[in-house]
Amino acid sequence: MARGALRLMGGLLLGFTPFFVVGALVTGIRYVSPGDRVTAFLGWGIMAASFIAVGVGLLCLRKWAALAFSLLTAACAVLFITQAVRGMTHPISGRADWLGFPFGFLLLIPSVITLKAWHSLSWRRNQA
Repeated sequence: MARGALRLMGGLLLGFTPFFVVGALVTGIRYVSPGDRVTAFLGWGIMAASFIAVGVGLLCLRKWAALAFSLLTAACAVLFITQAVRGMTHPISGRADWLGFPFGFLLLIPSVITLKAWHSLSWRRNQA
């Protein structure tokens, strides 16, 4: 089950990448100053290539891809949860800081799945 979930996450990441690229292009053309566009497009291109590499690695059940994806989602989860805690200690009227808790805990799910399936993953393809 955990292996299927990792493959599903890899497929979703590969399916998300074209939307990320289109969004980055629209944002870059519309909101980034002309002098900074090359740097912005280069950074977004590197990020899209990383998404593709990790997505293919998850589809092939590689440990490095599962580790990279888990660390990325866990880092985002920590940011969301700390922002929610800050919002609760210093409340501002009309802000929904509490939403960081459910989103943060949802982003911890890939780490749990990776831990569960770690023994069935491989670092690279076995050479026969």
